Amino acid sequence: MSVQPTGQHPAGDAKHLDPTQPIDPIRHGIVYQAKLSDDAKLLLCTVGGAGVGGGAALSCMTCGPLCNILKWKEKLAPRGFVRIYENAIAMNYPMTCCFGLKVVDNTQFIHIDQLHESVKEEGCCTPFHVCCFFQLAGAVLATAPMGALNNCCCNCFRGFIPGLSNPSAVLQAIEQVRNTVKQGQRIAPGAMQPQGPAVVQMA
Repeated sequence: MSVQPTGQHPAGDAKHLDPTQPIDPIRHGIVYQAKLSDDAKLLLCTVGGAGVGGGAALSCMTCGPLCNILKWKEKLAPRGFVRIYENAIAMNYPMTCCFGLKVVDNTQFIHIDQLHESVKEEGCCTPFHVCCFFQLAGAVLATAPMGALNNCCCNCFRGFIPGLSNPSAVLQAIEQVRNTVKQGQRIAPGAMQPQGPAVVQMA
């Protein structure tokens, strides 16, 4: 499935911006935005859930696992995303804290050229799987410095993008954007800048 541009504001699984075109260096358009899986409400029921952001520990201590389930559709699902920009990845895993009275955003931002070389969907043996094989909190992408380290025996070298509903589409968007950066069609740290002014009009 190719990532196609659209004139609509990205919401859910909408696509935005043609990733083959150079862009204004000041503006960072969204190439792909993925909704979190509904199962992501169970992230705090996994070993890895406590490490998805600074607010996770507080959520765990204040009835977060239960409140996340109860408040998922109303307060958390609309705020959660994995967003692929033309030169970066942004993620937000919102959680409740203070016994469901407050919502905390757990955001992460990674430049494409800082992302590990190997990225793949992982079906078992991550901190987000229960008893190694049960996918409790949505699908997971695993990253590692090289393919030989991207396996369950080398989790200390790996990073994870959990809670996904459509991991193959996210993976494809990452690879497509990464390729354009390598080809000098993206303004990112270490990437060759296009010659002359180049602006993509955002809808």
